[in-house]
Amino acid sequence: MKKTAFVLFVLSLLLLISCTGEPETQNSVEIANPIKQVNAAADFEALGVYIEAPEGAENVSYSTISGFTAQIRFTLDENEYTFRAALSDEDISGVYAAFNDEAKSISACGEEKSVTIDVKTVKDNGGALASWRYGDGIFTLFSPTVNDLDQMGDLALVLSYDLSDVR
Repeated sequence: MKKTAFVLFVLSLLLLISCTGEPETQNSVEIANPIKQVNAAADFEALGVYIEAPEGAENVSYSTISGFTAQIRFTLDENEYTFRAALSDEDISGVYAAFNDEAKSISACGEEKSVTIDVKTVKDNGGALASWRYGDGIFTLFSPTVNDLDQMGDLALVLSYDLSDVR
């Protein structure tokens, strides 16, 4: 009986020692954050685009993404928005979701510029996205809280007319 108890004790110790070894270290790769905060819209000049938050916007923040996309996040009438611009042919919206079939195109022509804005809503009331091109630039406006094509189109139209020349 004493031998059996001793053997069980030794086996328990061996098991305990094998379980308390040093934990394996995991190799981790740190990914740099592509979003860099900037002070104002004037800081977008190096990107070749200029955008500004609309009049009355609150909680405005300015940033660049990967050194080529200008981004302004703001709140207007209790809705959150992300406004982006870049000299690019790629989708810069950052919205990777399914959209409803219903969409709206708004064409506006002025003496100095004309734009066509495409507006669509995200399925399941997930927000709205407006996008347009002007010169060599692409512009997007997204809101996770706006689900109305007209409301999003109206603000996008205002923003598109507030654009300075795309360089």
